[in-house]
Amino acid sequence: MNKLLIAIISLISVVNPSTILNKSTTTEEKTFQSPIKDVIYFQGQNGETTKLMYNREGETFKYILRGQNLKPQTPYTLVYYPEDKYNISCLGTGTPDKNGNLNIKTSINIGSIPFAYDPNGNLENGGGKLMLVQNYQIFCNQHYIDLSYITNYLTTDSLINYTKI
Repeated sequence: MNKLLIAIISLISVVNPSTILNKSTTTEEKTFQSPIKDVIYFQGQNGETTKLMYNREGETFKYILRGQNLKPQTPYTLVYYPEDKYNISCLGTGTPDKNGNLNIKTSINIGSIPFAYDPNGNLENGGGKLMLVQNYQIFCNQHYIDLSYITNYLTTDSLINYTKI
């Protein structure tokens, strides 16, 4: 009987109780402590896909971006484009692995999106436009994007809304 009791106690100390109760918490759920969350999907011109999961409000803009079929070993930047090529905001940069998979998890201190001067914010169900662009096609330090130069990027029909609190 004592051996059985010791075996049970040993098993419980090795196995995570939340696994037994099926109450596990994913890394993504741990990132988003805010009750207001959203997801946006991006499509590229050559079968590239990206999923953006983010908090819709907070002291900082927190997000996880997961991409597939991107150009391997080529840096990409998530860009907020308020319909003014001279006022873009670069929200984060990452480089896909050799298989074209990209994972960015970050938090950035930025004002609410859309910005006050963004014409997309005035639309019914308005918000801000995001794009995932290869780094060599943008100029983050100058807050500039040359739209005639961009040849391959990922876009979405969805607009983002983020409220800084």
